[in-house]
Amino acid sequence: MRKAVTLYGLRALFTILLVLAMACGGAPAPSPTIAPTPPPTHTPPPPMPPTATPVPTPTPLANWADLTPHRAAMVPQAQGDIEQLENPTRYLIDLLLDMEGPTLTGHQRMLYTNNETVELGELCFRLFPNAPAYGGSMEIERVVVGGEEVEPVYELSGSAMRIPLAE
Repeated sequence: MRKAVTLYGLRALFTILLVLAMACGGAPAPSPTIAPTPPPTHTPPPPMPPTATPVPTPTPLANWADLTPHRAAMVPQAQGDIEQLENPTRYLIDLLLDMEGPTLTGHQRMLYTNNETVELGELCFRLFPNAPAYGGSMEIERVVVGGEEVEPVYELSGSAMRIPLAE
């Protein structure tokens, strides 16, 4: 009979533990309800202030007799060669590079002396960025010869510019 009491006692103990476990669980938690999601609203970004396009200061008048800037741009072995040239063409170029563009804006002054025996009626310049193969563009806003504004003539899809000279 001892065996039956033990089996009966285990069943009773198990039943008591089961009832206690269920009692400790408390009331079942309500299942969560999903609130409806409001439709998305469009909030425009704040307006960006316009970026100013930097404009270079006008190119200063050049002191064409001063060859120091030209020598400084040459390798030391060639600096003396500038003295051998008779009336060399001289350039003063002032450029501003816009890193966001990338765009170059600038001014150029040039001193050209015709050292030939033939009189020139025009000067020609190549505007390589305007050539179709380069895929860029170059705009000339103003051309002045001898203090007078002149109208250039563009050729070859705008990649060549002729500047008439006064007679």
